[in-house]
Amino acid sequence: MSLDRLSRWLTPRRRVAMAFALGLVIALGQAPWGLVPFTVAGLAALIWLIAAAEGPRSGFWLGLAAGTGYFALALSWIVEPFLIDIARHGWMAPFAVVFLSAGLALFWAVAAAIAVRAPNPALGFVVAFTVTEGMRGVILTGFPWAMIGHVWIGQPATSWRRPGGIRSDAGHAYGGGFAGNGALAGGHGGGGPVGGSVGLWCLATVRSPT
Repeated sequence: MSLDRLSRWLTPRRRVAMAFALGLVIALGQAPWGLVPFTVAGLAALIWLIAAAEGPRSGFWLGLAAGTGYFALALSWIVEPFLIDIARHGWMAPFAVVFLSAGLALFWAVAAAIAVRAPNPALGFVVAFTVTEGMRGVILTGFPWAMIGHVWIGQPATSWRRPGGIRSDAGHAYGGGFAGNGALAGGHGGGGPVGGSVGLWCLATVRSPT
């Protein structure tokens, strides 16, 4: 199925469902799975999906769905304290996951809504996402858990220091996703030759530490 046919097949509801599923895929780069290529590929597909959004409202819902899926899986361990006394506190576990995931997903939603208005929505999302992800670490004392950049922890890519720290690591992942989007979209709205080179380098550094 070509991208044009896929785009026509994706109704608004299917786009939201796909965004949620891509959020789950992106989360697979986090511990304990450590499947970083899934994160880069998921980001590439998500960037393509958001770049094709019809407007900021559509972009907002896509970002919210993707973020909710991502945090629901990446922070699934947060239910464990409620399972210590499951008879008394177990009923609260689903609410903790749902509300926390949806709340944190608002940062993704805002980035997606802003990106849709950019001349190049794919690049706009990378930039806006980097900013909102950084803001998540400081707003209201911050919640810097399950940052996208955390997928590089334990990978050879972190064996050398970057001045931006974890935010630079996040940019590394976004860059790979942006470049992958360029390949996915056949060069339209993506990273072009430079972005493709960045993406290949990002993927080349993902291997098991020795």
